[in-house]
Amino acid sequence: MSTSFKYLFFLGNHAALSQGELLAVSKSFFGDAQMNWRYNEADGVAVLEIEKKIEAEFFQNMILQIGGVIKIAEVLREGDNLKVLESEVVDIIPVTEGVKVYYGFSVYGRKRYELKQLGMTIKRELAERGLKCRWVTSKETALSSVVVEQNYLLERGADIVIYDIGGRVYLGRALAVQPFKELSFRDYGRPGRDDKAGMLPPKLAQIMINLATFKLTPQLIDDAVVFDPFCGSGTVLSEAALMGFKNLFGSDISEKAAADTKENLEWTKKTYQLATLRYTVEKKSVTEIAEFVPTNSVDMIITEPFLGPTRGEYDVQKVSKELEDLYEKAIRQFERVLKESGVVVMLWPIFRRNERSIFINPKIDKMQITRPYLSVLKESRQLSFRETFIYGRTEQRVWREIVILTKAL
Repeated sequence: MSTSFKYLFFLGNHAALSQGELLAVSKSFFGDAQMNWRYNEADGVAVLEIEKKIEAEFFQNMILQIGGVIKIAEVLREGDNLKVLESEVVDIIPVTEGVKVYYGFSVYGRKRYELKQLGMTIKRELAERGLKCRWVTSKETALSSVVVEQNYLLERGADIVIYDIGGRVYLGRALAVQPFKELSFRDYGRPGRDDKAGMLPPKLAQIMINLATFKLTPQLIDDAVVFDPFCGSGTVLSEAALMGFKNLFGSDISEKAAADTKENLEWTKKTYQLATLRYTVEKKSVTEIAEFVPTNSVDMIITEPFLGPTRGEYDVQKVSKELEDLYEKAIRQFERVLKESGVVVMLWPIFRRNERSIFINPKIDKMQITRPYLSVLKESRQLSFRETFIYGRTEQRVWREIVILTKAL
């Protein structure tokens, strides 16, 4: 690219999964623009080089719809070291005459910097211009979304981003941060909840939906049918509604789950004024899908099925066999109702015992595991032996394997 612009995406704890999500949605967000992704797994950072300049408002809307990105920043300067860029730092802070300026530093990469002198220099230069200012600091090397939002750094100054990547330093400012308040509200503010059964985090639901869109163009979203056959409390369907999908279908064998999903979808529709949203929720077993869903009618099946017991001791081998049987029956049903171009994103459990991971192996019949992200993530250490994504925390006894399925050719 003769002329290009660079943007930094700071990823969540599961960096490879977050990068996979970005690869899946690139076309729907950036269209046919020429672009190149550079992914650094060790730092949890993705660098997008693209042929056109993108405004902050675009990224502020984008980050509302992607679950795996914590912060997005624009690269404004770059050099061999920070010292050669220090004199330009103050110039990247937007200021308004008569308005107090807030600024802080977020440092990424493996190199650490002592920024006290630079911070005081900025303060002095702003004061010389007659501007009141406040230097926002944190115990962490990078300012969190909470710190950035609560200190108005995007509106009244700058979260100054410094990223040292192998001796090349990118200097810029944050354009968008993850909407932590909004995500919490959607997670805990919904009327229908079942804490005992477990709740799929909204961020993970967003990621799963986005992973399934790698075949979709923005024009197809309006008509696409999204189906969750283990809908639980409706997290997947609610997030899909907020991401612009208007044709939602859910089912669950539990009467309470079906009722909770309906209540939560109605709450989402009213709270976010989604007048054109259409949804149907049925109390049905996953083995009955083909009886009430038309053949070849579904674009995306996004689902977290029953993953096994969440508490107490149990026979892992016995539970694994029971889940494999259930999933095999479900996948046979999926194959019948899914369009030829359709995509399934499904969670399978990984049982953690004594630092050992026990995977299940359901037969997928006429489906195939698809990995559209491998061109960038082939060498990732965060993929399973199947080259699928893994999602979990160290203390959890059951992790999630994120499997993308399409119809076999």
